Amino acid sequence: MALWGDLDNINVNSSGLYGPPTGTASTIMFDYGTGICTGATGISSWGRTGFAGTGDVIRFGIRDQTGTFYGDAVIVSISNSESLTIGSTIGLSGADVTGVATQYTISQPPKYTITDPSYSEDGVFNQEAPAAKTFHTGFAHTNAGIGVSIIPIKRNKRKNWEPVEVGNYVLNGSNQHRIIGLGTATIESAQGFRVGLSTLYFDTTLTPGIHDNSQVSIVGITSWAPRAVASVAGTYVTLGSTMPSAISIGDIILIRTDDVISLASTIGTAIGTNEKVQFQKFVGGYDKYVYGISTDGVGVVAGTQYETGAGWVGVTTYVDNAQNLRVKKEILVAMSGIATGNIPVYDADPGPFNPA
Repeated sequence: MALWGDLDNINVNSSGLYGPPTGTASTIMFDYGTGICTGATGISSWGRTGFAGTGDVIRFGIRDQTGTFYGDAVIVSISNSESLTIGSTIGLSGADVTGVATQYTISQPPKYTITDPSYSEDGVFNQEAPAAKTFHTGFAHTNAGIGVSIIPIKRNKRKNWEPVEVGNYVLNGSNQHRIIGLGTATIESAQGFRVGLSTLYFDTTLTPGIHDNSQVSIVGITSWAPRAVASVAGTYVTLGSTMPSAISIGDIILIRTDDVISLASTIGTAIGTNEKVQFQKFVGGYDKYVYGISTDGVGVVAGTQYETGAGWVGVTTYVDNAQNLRVKKEILVAMSGIATGNIPVYDADPGPFNPA
């Protein structure tokens, strides 16, 4: 029995599909107690030429940004085209998937990595999700209600909002909300307006922090140079000058001020005036996985932090204290001609290991 092979795209059903494809045609039922895996009746073709064989590796779940991956195990025996048995479960996460239809792929990475705890999906040995750590604290200069995605934080005299950056997170209640704008915010116009007016209608309770001297413009209308806000009411703002062109309901109003931060999601806990606001980064985390990398794949990742040679490659990733993704590659078996196609494909962004 070979220690590894050159296939990372072995068919998982009688239609000749791999990857895995979507639908029940590529699902498997697994029993942790017995190690027996059961395939789809009349579809699975285990033991036949071109399909899963004894000594191949079965990878449970889908390893991408949205799926759930449970880990790897070696196939030790095949009873028939719809029943096989795996060996050690040390490479699996330990999640109870007994009786749950799970998608899977078949591959031929070095079998010794399956029993190496450093490659296990079990958090006791290997996997660790990045953790959020508070690195800075600010204060709200006015109230922000539940359901807003704009919070009123003063930049004060900090240069370029340092140390806060777009991509950091605001902790609100127990949830992290990703920052998408510093000193900017957007909201839809609630009404249409003709040229020459000086009033913009929108719900200003959704834009806490906007004030006199904030600048507004209309996204996509080049004739709309930023206009200063003269006053703020509950449902509208009055500008210091008239509108240079008409706008329509739903046009995007861009607000610029040193007193707001935009979030990718709405907050679930109200923020009071002068309340402390915590800024966080995701750090730590640990992920290790064996990829099959073809000669073409080497060209795709050339010049990126994932650059490596062809073959079976162990890739370790984690997030450092500066929130930088670190990547370590170890070529376990140097070889050309690996046939790839399973998820995940090793490219310039191969894994689900970035913070959510």
